[in-house]
Amino acid sequence: MMTTWKNVRSDRQLLLRFGVAAIGLAVALLAYTQFLTRIEQRQGVAFLDPLRVLFAPVDLTWVTFSMVYGAVLGAGIVLLREPLALLWAMQAYTMHALLRMMMMWALPLDPPITMIPLIDPVVSAVTSGGAPLTRDLFYSGHVGTLVVLSMVAPQRWARRTMATLTALVGIAVILQHVHYTVDVLVAPFVATIAARITRTSA
Repeated sequence: MMTTWKNVRSDRQLLLRFGVAAIGLAVALLAYTQFLTRIEQRQGVAFLDPLRVLFAPVDLTWVTFSMVYGAVLGAGIVLLREPLALLWAMQAYTMHALLRMMMMWALPLDPPITMIPLIDPVVSAVTSGGAPLTRDLFYSGHVGTLVVLSMVAPQRWARRTMATLTALVGIAVILQHVHYTVDVLVAPFVATIAARITRTSA
């Protein structure tokens, strides 16, 4: 039997879990925005990406954000219909954000010199007053977010759609030289870990 919002409202334990998840997500997002601002001030290392040198960068900013925010909006509509899936999504994204901060701190990178900045209209406005973020590299947050959504989506068609968009966004950020190839390749593995760790509690 599918859990409905009526079931949630009548279950104090489930309401408590939603409350804890919401607070945890809010705290993680606040820390995340502060961290992204600080990471821009830190010098990192750069290296030769054997794939990126094969082609010139292509500006796919609006294509990328159309896919990312379209996926987030679509996932939100789907998840609102199934409370337990939404709870899992909140917990998984919180874990994803925490793991990403840990990995960016452990491996600071300078941006590729051929990068065409990917100016996120939402994140940049919150963290840097509209200036592009260029050192939030390892691992790709956009790819990781879509992987999380592809795992928590309750319907098979939604999971397949999210997985397809994940692949397309990964290709797009590489073509734009926004990320090193390793940033994109590692993202699905870490995001999958985040989703699986939190699955037992959703």
